[in-house]
Amino acid sequence: ADGSFKRPSGPKAFAFELPQIARYTAGQHFLAHEDAFPMEIAKQKGYQRRATLLLYLNTVPEGGATKFDIVDLAVAPVKGDALLFFPSFQNGIPDHRTLHTAEDAVDGQDKWVSQIWISWGLPDEAEIAEAKAAAATKMEGATNMAREKKKKGTRGFGNRKAESDKPKGFGSKK
Repeated sequence: ADGSFKRPSGPKAFAFELPQIARYTAGQHFLAHEDAFPMEIAKQKGYQRRATLLLYLNTVPEGGATKFDIVDLAVAPVKGDALLFFPSFQNGIPDHRTLHTAEDAVDGQDKWVSQIWISWGLPDEAEIAEAKAAAATKMEGATNMAREKKKKGTRGFGNRKAESDKPKGFGSKK
């Protein structure tokens, strides 16, 4: 092997990108970004990043978290822990919920991380279009269901009781 990245061999084939190691020193960070390529670039490349694996190489007691603002999640670096997430959907479309930031390293708290991306050969255009249409239909169905619940006066999932309908002492400290 020559040590270079080998693209996925065809549609729906997987390939591992080369591992990288990053060191963040005091004040260093990585601004908000997505690991998936924008669709135009993914189409040019013929593949999309489907999974990201971060392996924390040291424990950082303060700062240096991997933060996902959209889903309100921050993962502190702990030596030996791994974080696996999926930056794109099965059809190759980026999942914007995976927008993340490597927060600032604090004085004396270097952060070491190894990362690897798992790439996937894109399906043909017809499959992508079909998947987009199916997703739109599902979204329309969910929107209609939410409208019906609103008309019926129910909230959320099922028929949850309002706070005042709960039995006495439920959720209270006595």
